[in-house]
Amino acid sequence: MKKLIIAAGIAAATMASFNASAVTYDTNNVSHASVNSQVTGKSAVTVTGNNGGSFDTDAIKVSGNDLGSFGIQLPASAAGFGISGIHSHGFPDGFQVKFNDCKVGVENGTGGKMTLVGAQQPVLSGENAGKECVFTSSVTKVAVTTEANNVTVEPGTKTITADFTAYTN
Repeated sequence: MKKLIIAAGIAAATMASFNASAVTYDTNNVSHASVNSQVTGKSAVTVTGNNGGSFDTDAIKVSGNDLGSFGIQLPASAAGFGISGIHSHGFPDGFQVKFNDCKVGVENGTGGKMTLVGAQQPVLSGENAGKECVFTSSVTKVAVTTEANNVTVEPGTKTITADFTAYTN
């Protein structure tokens, strides 16, 4: 009997650690669980992110606020890099920021996709033509700052993610 009680206790503890339950439920109710993994790989661009400041809902609308930065390390053979696939988590449609001098904004109705604003960047050929911020290999830091905005930003944590690609001559 002791072994059965211990086994039941271990099973309950194991299930609880995965956010499930050892209690029996009606089959129409579903318990959900998830686990996270990190898979690392090789990349030509090494990027480190640094968080920015904290702003109230009025101050976030002012140009030049530090939202964070990306440290960039390229291999010696790289001529430069591009930033594409920029995505906002929490900023509203129309909100604009700069990656150094490259202006991007949250596209309306896209769930946070950010696209280039204006033609301030060189246009590359290929699938990312006109869709990415392009920098030379001398750039080792990309500062993300606010542009002047007149859209309402709700309180809460906001995130901006992006893809970085190295280019050769």
